Amino acid sequence: TMIEQIEGPAPENSSEVAVEEQKADVATVVEVEPETGQQSDNNVKEKHASVETGQEIDDSTPAVVEDEDSVPAGDAQQLEAGEPAADSAVGAMIARIETDQPKDSTLPVDSVYTVETPEQAQAKRRLIIDKLLDVERCVACDLAGADLSGKDLDEADLERANLAGANLEGIDLSESNLKGVDFSGANLRGADLREADLYLADFSGADLTGAKLEGALIDMADFTGARGVDLEGTVNE
Repeated sequence: TMIEQIEGPAPENSSEVAVEEQKADVATVVEVEPETGQQSDNNVKEKHASVETGQEIDDSTPAVVEDEDSVPAGDAQQLEAGEPAADSAVGAMIARIETDQPKDSTLPVDSVYTVETPEQAQAKRRLIIDKLLDVERCVACDLAGADLSGKDLDEADLERANLAGANLEGIDLSESNLKGVDFSGANLRGADLREADLYLADFSGADLTGAKLEGALIDMADFTGARGVDLEGTVNE
């Protein structure tokens, strides 16, 4: 008995000591919780359970519980059905693109690139000439090389028209608006241009043999290289 008094009571079993220490830790956690708010009742219960069973719990990484409300309804249904959300998103995008496309996106070939055939050009030229003879007006129209010989177009409006190389022999263009008209290289033999407005008209290289120009306004008109020009009685202001 004296030896027992000197050495003190026998040490307890080591496992029992560990259990008591863990209980002390749990008690400390319970006491700290009201102040920190960082330890939940569930964690305390888990620690009690671990103390009773003698198992260790790794609480270094908290469990992540996904809130059902944070998952969009569409994605939740897709996940429940086993369909990846990414594939569904791609499918929705493709459907949206197809919906936005016009029903018939095929453009006519003529709207992209056309080549006018000689037959088409001649038909177009005939329509322009017919309209000119009907209304005596064809502003800035292209009649280069056209045959208007002997036509009656007095008081016509042909401002800025292209009549380069045209056959205008014997044509009547008296009192007509011929401002800026291109007569270069045209055949104007015997043409009637009396009192016509020829401001800025181009007669370069044209044949004006026998043409009548009395009273015509020739201000800024170009007669360079023209043949048979008789400017007597013309007006140049």
